[in-house]
Amino acid sequence: MTPLAGSAICIIGMHRSGTSMVARLLNRAGLDLGDPERFLDPQDDNPLGFWENREIMDLNDRLLASQGGTWMKPSQWQNGWERASDIPLLMEEAVAILHRAYGRRGALHWGWKDPRTTLTLPFWRRVVSALRLVLVIRNPVDVAHSLATRHGWSIQSGMVLWKQYMDIAFRHSIGIPMFVTFYDDYFQDPMCEIQRLLDFCGLRIKMDESKFLETIQQDQRHHKTDRRSLLLCRECPDEAKFMYFGVQQVKDDIENGMIYLGSQGPSTGGSDGDFTGA
Repeated sequence: MTPLAGSAICIIGMHRSGTSMVARLLNRAGLDLGDPERFLDPQDDNPLGFWENREIMDLNDRLLASQGGTWMKPSQWQNGWERASDIPLLMEEAVAILHRAYGRRGALHWGWKDPRTTLTLPFWRRVVSALRLVLVIRNPVDVAHSLATRHGWSIQSGMVLWKQYMDIAFRHSIGIPMFVTFYDDYFQDPMCEIQRLLDFCGLRIKMDESKFLETIQQDQRHHKTDRRSLLLCRECPDEAKFMYFGVQQVKDDIENGMIYLGSQGPSTGGSDGDFTGA
């Protein structure tokens, strides 16, 4: 198939971390997320929608299952799994999915959101040759409480899964331009964080403050743990706290390609959204 033109953005992060909110913001700024008819239906715990393409989500679930895992229980990936003998056929399927989603729309900026892509990123970076990432991070205590409300999980299991997703996100993103954004920042200084986000994604539009602020709905933020409470939380493992606060301190260096970038170096242009099939 002919490669899609334009800039490809993938929104990743742990479930219940605000990835849907960030997807809505980017869509309002001009990022094409595809035909809403292909999206996962809204649910009671996410009435504004998930903004996830059902076909991408299904493919990610099958990729996880092929390694004996699910989004709730990530598998121990074998090195080089993304180059196994059955992967080329799945890559062809992925390319077809992306063409169905975006091929006739002609958007300059397009992308998708699915937290599962955090786990399957080695596969997708082979499908899209010059992918750019937006990693949404929410503090582990609020994520764990949200998972407990939604699935009845223990707080401890939610925090363990949060740490797994964060570890995998940074390990798999080596060599990929990545923007790190914190969920709580959208409730403290929203327009500053939105402008940073749009700048990274190359979305040059005249900012309509009300248009974006109505997307950040306080009534959907059911769990709010401040910095002090997070530090004092005995249920939260120290390594999760250190990761959360540590990434906050170095997020600008991550975005500037100074950390977690590997040997490929910063992106130097080219056709950002091309499918490679390599």
